[in-house]
Amino acid sequence: MESYKQLIILVDNSGKGEEKYGHCLCFWCAFLYDPFDLKSISNTAQQVEKPEIRYEIDILTNTEKAKPIRSGAIYCDYEGPNKIFYDGIIRSLDGCLFLTKRHSPLKVIVIGDCEPVIKQLKNQWQSQKMKSFYLQAKGIEKKYKDNGAETNYRWIKRDDFPLYLKIDKLAKDFLEKIKGQFKLKNNE
Repeated sequence: MESYKQLIILVDNSGKGEEKYGHCLCFWCAFLYDPFDLKSISNTAQQVEKPEIRYEIDILTNTEKAKPIRSGAIYCDYEGPNKIFYDGIIRSLDGCLFLTKRHSPLKVIVIGDCEPVIKQLKNQWQSQKMKSFYLQAKGIEKKYKDNGAETNYRWIKRDDFPLYLKIDKLAKDFLEKIKGQFKLKNNE
């Protein structure tokens, strides 16, 4: 049986107000998971026949078991939600690249609720406006592949999993904290 570890990266963006552009932030959090380590995975996850989806139980659903190994955020004073989401994916992949040397073989799953970006990264949709972001992400993805890692993208709805709701709240809270600290208003 094939054995590998998974790097689950959850990415969420936050913006405030009705405007399409403005203060925004993207927060990401990465979790390392071994779907084959029967000593560390839950009994419920062990019942799942396909090891590649066991993370849904132990990471996305069982938020007490999920312990991040890396996280980060990117803030922009004037950007749209898709571009800041792309920026978050690029930063997260770049920030976790060194893990491909420590944990090989590694399968990376980037999860988020920004459907246009996820579809573009899965080559299901194209956008000229976001082409430079797409090319940056694909460039980092190639580095993962060169290090023997596989990268996949998954779109979910915000409320599909309890852990994603936590990431969403962190993104919103962090954006509000930045705006409060620097006394920023939505139209500044």
